[in-house]
Amino acid sequence: MLKMKLSAKNIFRVFFIGLISILYLFCIYLFFSTITDYKPQKIENIAFKANHGNDQIDSDELSLLSWNNSYAGISKEMDVFYKGGKKLKPTLAIYQKTLNGILNTLVTYAYVDFMLLQEVDVFSNRSYFSNQKVFISDFLPDYGYAYAVNQDVKFSLCPFISSPGRLKSGLQTLTKFNASDVEKQTYSSMLNWPEKLFRPHSCFLATRYLLENGKQLVVINTQISAGELGVQYRKEIEELKVYVISEYKKGNYVIAGGDWNINPPGFKKINSFKNDNLFYTEHEIPSFVMPSDWKWVYDAEVPTLRKSNKFYNPVSTPCTVSDFFLISPNIASLSIRNIDLHFEFSDHNPVLMNVKLK
Repeated sequence: MLKMKLSAKNIFRVFFIGLISILYLFCIYLFFSTITDYKPQKIENIAFKANHGNDQIDSDELSLLSWNNSYAGISKEMDVFYKGGKKLKPTLAIYQKTLNGILNTLVTYAYVDFMLLQEVDVFSNRSYFSNQKVFISDFLPDYGYAYAVNQDVKFSLCPFISSPGRLKSGLQTLTKFNASDVEKQTYSSMLNWPEKLFRPHSCFLATRYLLENGKQLVVINTQISAGELGVQYRKEIEELKVYVISEYKKGNYVIAGGDWNINPPGFKKINSFKNDNLFYTEHEIPSFVMPSDWKWVYDAEVPTLRKSNKFYNPVSTPCTVSDFFLISPNIASLSIRNIDLHFEFSDHNPVLMNVKLK
């Protein structure tokens, strides 16, 4: 009996020491994450890598493509751990196939004037440490580009079973014109520690172009925080509103596009998709956010986002629209079309818009 009691005490002691050790290591990890936390400045000047483009826009009709590439890691075969699935990253073979599919798709639309891309990885574990911004630029030799980091985690530990490790990602704007100025503005964070250590520092990337009439065209590439964050996404939209209205008051033309992570104003919560599985986020941008002469431009016939808790099934996977554009009153929308790729290379479909400067 004495031996059994001593054995029980030893087991308890080992368990207690192990628990304390885990907590100690976790505290060290939080300390490491805190001191290495990516802390971008509110406003930063970003370099523009020119590539034989024109210094001035001489046309009043322009085309734009917006696409969240999802770091070439959420193809139709993938489910995502953070969205309720099981996987953290694709196999190398699937990743290479997906990345090539994205690059070839971009080449197909290489006639557009502007490409606004989100979740473009640079040396991240989840994308096999490839430099996606360089790959994209090399595949599109007629485009110059600007790149803005919005997430830079030195080492992500969650989930413990299969840590995603190094993570660096951002927004990339490509264009056939030379930008006169490029600015990144990081949205104010309403998140608390330690959650803010591991979430993207949402931002927008604003590129400026000279027009023949002496004004400027401001093209904004943005990725808004998910609607479930509540106050955070509303704060970001309010900050973007202040910026775009101030530019319009200067006489400039303004286009903002990207992944808004919520539904556009007036989005009809009825199913117009072929697979009879429309889902919509709990949040929608209120119609009163912008003055009535500003226009939200979106295509409600084809989805731009699928749920990624399971692999894509065209019959059963719920879909919605979260990728679209906002244009200032001095711009007319000529057409808008969501390109139905059946989510083969990303959990987002691209959006193609044509506009005319009034």
